[in-house]
Amino acid sequence: MKAIVGVDVMGLYNPALNFLGRLAMPHSEVELLRIDEPSTTSPSEGFAWTAEVLEMQRKTDENVIHDAGDAVEELGMSLIGKNVFIGSPAQMLMERAEAIHADIIAIGSTRKSKYGSFFFGSVGRALAIGSRHSVLIAKGEVAKTGKITAVFATDHSQYADEAVVLFARLNPKGIEKVILVTAIDHDMIEGASEIEKEKFRTYMQNKSSSLVDHLKEAGIEAEYRIVTGEFDSVIDEQMTKFNAELLILGAQGHGFMERLFIGSSCLQQVVATPHSVLILRP
Repeated sequence: MKAIVGVDVMGLYNPALNFLGRLAMPHSEVELLRIDEPSTTSPSEGFAWTAEVLEMQRKTDENVIHDAGDAVEELGMSLIGKNVFIGSPAQMLMERAEAIHADIIAIGSTRKSKYGSFFFGSVGRALAIGSRHSVLIAKGEVAKTGKITAVFATDHSQYADEAVVLFARLNPKGIEKVILVTAIDHDMIEGASEIEKEKFRTYMQNKSSSLVDHLKEAGIEAEYRIVTGEFDSVIDEQMTKFNAELLILGAQGHGFMERLFIGSSCLQQVVATPHSVLILRP
């Protein structure tokens, strides 16, 4: 497994590194990326990129990325690179992931309100919408050790099922249990007869059971839950019920229709909940 980790001066990257270390995917390799955004301050506002300022920035970047490198090695992962760039953090992370054929882009993030994120944006939001690679967004404090319980949300679309297969292929040895959760919204079955509802639920149960068997064959302990209710509420309830640390989603981005989907479900979990999120992109 090869990961690109965005390094920030606030140390938000540490929870992301802790998750990567605890997931314990075989042959975990990490490249660190420290990205300085170009200043939008004009000289008339009393700021200039003097030689002294540039040297101070260089030393800060050097110290931050050095500390992050020590953390990677402390967690038992291989450090394969440390780079400093100037540009848009999300764009640079995506471009670098493409260049080295990374499996995952990992960052730390603070919880933002739904509307605050809409107006001010965030690296996590940009990656959730635009990245072609899987994305890990760690929030809050994350312990360095211990097995991980995760909720894996799926609607049993082909893409979502492929995400479960990808997760099994990544072979995370640090997972204690995965709870596969399918939320059946009332609107999905409104107007259906009782026989049709039962057939639909049986179909979802069979799909869930098959994926659970696939995960177990890969050595990942798993079970499933099919819950009637609105997606975000169901996810919140199940995360709390199982004391899960990580929410896993298979979600597409890029196009306009995908952005609508991201905005209504996955993006809500990325920017407006306390859950750490792993977005899988087969």
